[in-house]
Amino acid sequence: MLADDSNVEILKKQFSKLRADEYLERNKLIEELIGYNEKLSREKDTLSMECKDLYSKLTTALQGQRNLQRQLKASEDRSQVGRPFVLVLLDADGYTFLSAHLNNGRQGGWDAAAELFRQVKSNLERHLSLDVTSMDVRIQAYANFEGLQRRCTSRGWMKQDADLVNFTQGLTSAHPLFDFIDVGPGKELTDHKLKGFKFYIDIPQCKHVFLGVAHDSGYVTFLRSLIEAPSFRDRVTLLENSRVHPAFTTLNFKQRIRFPTVFSDESSPTTDGRQKLTQSTTTGSGLPKERLRSTPYSSRFGIIKTNERGERVDLPLSVDSSFAEFVKQAQP
Repeated sequence: MLADDSNVEILKKQFSKLRADEYLERNKLIEELIGYNEKLSREKDTLSMECKDLYSKLTTALQGQRNLQRQLKASEDRSQVGRPFVLVLLDADGYTFLSAHLNNGRQGGWDAAAELFRQVKSNLERHLSLDVTSMDVRIQAYANFEGLQRRCTSRGWMKQDADLVNFTQGLTSAHPLFDFIDVGPGKELTDHKLKGFKFYIDIPQCKHVFLGVAHDSGYVTFLRSLIEAPSFRDRVTLLENSRVHPAFTTLNFKQRIRFPTVFSDESSPTTDGRQKLTQSTTTGSGLPKERLRSTPYSSRFGIIKTNERGERVDLPLSVDSSFAEFVKQAQP
């Protein structure tokens, strides 16, 4: 059966519609591809800008790292070439200097500094094998001057008219690196200052620390947190006195030492340091050959040496030669 004209027209219309739909779908696909391509292009531009920004930041970071490395290297070099030193850190509220020094004003302070320096030097060379001639010795003592003078005079270690400030000024003026500092009245202000000594343990130039805090159990907890570190145990000596608190027996200090020619035996207040010092300095070869005797004067003047005619005899002054050279080198 042959198709009539009406059927042909219908088929033509359907074909035309099919072609139109195909054209629309193709155009739609093309438009979507163009849009997607434009989106990719925008994303590419954004990523390109981000990459440039990251590259710039990375370059800056690398430059900063190189600068820090150079600074660290310079700092390490300075730490290696800086002059080494030994530190004597003292809670003087619990370490009383010999009465002979305390009662002799500025000269007594100077003498105490000289003796402390001599003892430190001897210990460094004899027990720690350190060459003190290549390093400085720093003394930092802290105390409540008012409370310390009141305690010393009440127990007979200082004369009533003696001035602790004169003594501390003498000790401080003995060398630019010696300081005796008044922390003023207040509970545990000295403790607070002394606990800052960890700062020195972290400094490569600080070769050793003599730590005078053994009378006060308040330091024990703080020290227990540090003492197991090798850098602490090998570089810190506990400076003991006659009032070592029992709690310090629980701390495993590698080195302990006493300086009886510097600090008084506070466990025996009737035997003061002045008499001990006089005893030790009256046996030298510089004394007159005539027999001397001790003449008790008033409490203000203490024990004075006189000859058989009752005339006062002053002992010749002597200064440790190494300390004198140490002070001379420090003068501007």
